[in-house]
Amino acid sequence: MELTVFKKCLIIMTTITTLASPITASAERTSFVDVNSSNSYDSYIQSLMQKGVIDGKEAGTFAPRDAITRAEFLKMIVVGFQLSLDRGHFHFFDLDGHWAAQYVQTAWNHGIIEGTAEYRFTPDAFIRRDEAAVIIWRLLQQKGVKPSEQNFASAVPLEDWAREGVTQCLAKNLFGIPFSSGTLQDALSREQAAALIDTSMKISNQQLYSDPKGQAPSEIYENTQYGFSLKIPKSWEGKYDITDTAPTSAGHNIDFINKSTKYGILFTISVWSKKFWEENKEEINGQIRATKIGEKGDQVYVFHTPTDVQYDPADEKSMADYLSMFKDVEAIKGSFEKGY
Repeated sequence: MELTVFKKCLIIMTTITTLASPITASAERTSFVDVNSSNSYDSYIQSLMQKGVIDGKEAGTFAPRDAITRAEFLKMIVVGFQLSLDRGHFHFFDLDGHWAAQYVQTAWNHGIIEGTAEYRFTPDAFIRRDEAAVIIWRLLQQKGVKPSEQNFASAVPLEDWAREGVTQCLAKNLFGIPFSSGTLQDALSREQAAALIDTSMKISNQQLYSDPKGQAPSEIYENTQYGFSLKIPKSWEGKYDITDTAPTSAGHNIDFINKSTKYGILFTISVWSKKFWEENKEEINGQIRATKIGEKGDQVYVFHTPTDVQYDPADEKSMADYLSMFKDVEAIKGSFEKGY
């Protein structure tokens, strides 16, 4: 598809402001050949796969019980928590030419990792369970997650650097399933990493959506035609419209529009064919801020926000209303859930 056509499909809006028609999506399961419902970690792996956080190894496998490397674990975190990739100078010497260099550097810039030596990260070494817990807890603290008051004592001695991260992850049940063997100093498996990251992402999203009294948001937007849902803040109630653009060769674009400005797009969720996304994602990302937030079958869900001003600066009231709502967009993005 010509890029000019693609750009037009992003801005064309119909006058229809009702939700998509209630067509129930058929149940669908896609997975790795070595992961099925008998695996205790299946739900975590499925959740991350559907969000586009994980991919497998050769021949469609996930190798759930294999140990995960330090680099692989950080890629899952950066993708899952949608941290902006750093493309600059690498702090660690042993990242030169490594496939995960940008993911490791991004984690370093966010202050959630340390090296195995001053300028060495050892990206291909397996990550220990306690090391993973410390990294996750540092990130959750940055997201505003409060420590648990539960005094959870570990069954094994912990080093000082690991004590808080491990005890908090255990108290909040972030590992999902109790370890059947080994200790917290053993290597983390790929399925255990999936559980740790999936539960942590959900806790982070809950934190984003909790008001000072801990109340849940007042509205859940559910699109049954395209099979996804979002959590909408209570403050948005009655202040936005939703339009579904006419179908294009790429797919559909669902725009969330600020009513006060009448036309100001707050964000868009595009439901595109996977083929279109794979063929055009580099060019798309060169023009708009687009993030793949999930996939289902042969379609992908892509979240993007406008690159131009969506309000009249001379209309101070509408501008303030738009900007007040726009500050919630990142949290709404994090609430995306794909239906089955």
